[in-house]
Amino acid sequence: MNTFSFSRFIKFFSNDWKMNAKQYGLLFGAMALYAILFCIFVRDDKYGIAIDVWMYWSVYMIFLAVQGFNISIQLHAFTSKTKKTALFLQPVSKTEFLMAKMLNCFVLFPLFYLAFCAIIAFLISRYNIAYYDILEKGARTMQSIKYWKNTASVAVRIWPCITAIYWTGAFYYGKYSAVKSLITVGVLYSLLMGFSYLLIGLYSGYWKVMCLPLFGYYDHHNSLFWSVFEVWPGFIEATLLSGSVIWVAISVVRFKEITV
Repeated sequence: MNTFSFSRFIKFFSNDWKMNAKQYGLLFGAMALYAILFCIFVRDDKYGIAIDVWMYWSVYMIFLAVQGFNISIQLHAFTSKTKKTALFLQPVSKTEFLMAKMLNCFVLFPLFYLAFCAIIAFLISRYNIAYYDILEKGARTMQSIKYWKNTASVAVRIWPCITAIYWTGAFYYGKYSAVKSLITVGVLYSLLMGFSYLLIGLYSGYWKVMCLPLFGYYDHHNSLFWSVFEVWPGFIEATLLSGSVIWVAISVVRFKEITV
């Protein structure tokens, strides 16, 4: 079954959500519990709950864990040969299967998650307005538009890359793929950091504690400043987005290998 059928694709897509409804219920329930605990423990008696802190942790950090669980739910069939065999006995082509999973992981779930973050931020804003002096809130209402712009800018850069890393890892690691994917990326990044540290150490004549590789290096003694931003503005954005495409391309090749 190699041809693509839109009606079959829609049917599979709908059934897939129904089959995973319980897992998603638990996932969003855990997210709601996290939001409640956040509001309880981060609330300040004088200024209320900081929306910027909520957006920082939910968009920059918590999405790392949540998207890992999401892709594990979507691609759990690849954790064993028995599940994979049962998966590909379904009346659906491999193209339809891959497109449905990619739509769920790269588009729909991030949109649902963003809506969840915005709803919680709106509730926090209404709470702050109702119980605290609005003149003293600063970044604690929905009117703090600068934080939304910053958040959207960061999300556009890192969310596709985060998703692509988990997505690719699911085809290579199977069981516990989310954890293994993060460990792999952590090791690669550590090697990059070590190489950058060595390179700058040799270039400057001695070693010194430095910041993240490719982000910048400054030495007050000999005025050495090395930053990729000076040479290529937008390097990080281009690297993350192009890296996402490369990860997905690798995953498609791997997908074809394991489904032959």
